[in-house]
Amino acid sequence: MHTLNLFEPQATGVDPRGWTAHERVGYELGRDYARHQVDLPEPYARADSPLRQGLLSGARDFGPRRLAATRPVQRWLQLRLHAWLRGRSVELIQVTPNYLQQIDVSHCPITREPLSSDARMGTDACVDRVRNDAGYAAGNLAVISRRANHAKGSCGHAQSMDIVTRLRTRATAQHAGLSAVQWARVAVLASFVEPLTHAQACAVPCSSCRPTGSDCSIRRRRCRLSSVCSCCARAGVSDWPDSRRCCRMRPRRVISSAFSWRCCRG
Repeated sequence: MHTLNLFEPQATGVDPRGWTAHERVGYELGRDYARHQVDLPEPYARADSPLRQGLLSGARDFGPRRLAATRPVQRWLQLRLHAWLRGRSVELIQVTPNYLQQIDVSHCPITREPLSSDARMGTDACVDRVRNDAGYAAGNLAVISRRANHAKGSCGHAQSMDIVTRLRTRATAQHAGLSAVQWARVAVLASFVEPLTHAQACAVPCSSCRPTGSDCSIRRRRCRLSSVCSCCARAGVSDWPDSRRCCRMRPRRVISSAFSWRCCRG
């Protein structure tokens, strides 16, 4: 994105009160582009659309006053523009530039490759809706690579696990460019935002982390690997790695890293 150098001070002569809800969202988005003094991408900057009208209205109202167009702000504007063009909803109370900065990561949680920025490659970072039939809301967003995003598509937990089952018989096989291990990470990521039964949740391996900043209380307390409840201890779940199956350490509520496990026991 480039800095917007010229503002048009004249009135736009547009009355947005008669517009549809979709047009109103585009109008407000255009004003936010002007508020941060960021150019609309082509061809939307020239087309006679609510985006353009909002940009001109904001340029007139804000004048030389502007906010800093940081990288999280630019990603926030790009996300809203992408959602608006596809007719998707964005929850703007929690989905803010600060939230996008919180969920930003250096490596793709699916492929484990370092993420690039604006390199026009498969490793470019992008914000993905984990559950494809839901909108852009806090808890449903994760930063992954563009290659993983294209491969994942609209696959949910069940579809991803089916792919894993088929690929496990062929150690070197891939589906849509992802291996069985990577598809298992997609399945785990999808399990965080889909309703699962207790039996299904306990069977999900913890091979992927829940996105940082999502609505979960996993940061409240820590637990040890061998810490299981009495009912699971009687059932034979005693220590690592069986402790992952403890009902107090359901995969949907557990996040793993290279050195620690944390859960929201309580």
